[in-house]
Amino acid sequence: CFPRRIPRKKGAVDMIVTEMGVMVVTDKGLVLTELHPEFTVEDVKAATEADFTVSPDLKPMQLD
Repeated sequence: CFPRRIPRKKGAVDMIVTEMGVMVVTDKGLVLTELHPEFTVEDVKAATEADFTVSPDLKPMQLD
């Protein structure tokens, strides 16, 4: 079963957006959901200390 986003307390982080991509906080941990076209998943892994999984629905990051 795919991890689901979990409700957060007011002021808690539920999404992380960087120049490399977008991660959401789920009940199973961080999930990379969008990736900037100039980076690879390996680039994100190399730059990220936290463990994360890659969404099976990974899509290009919206740049507008």
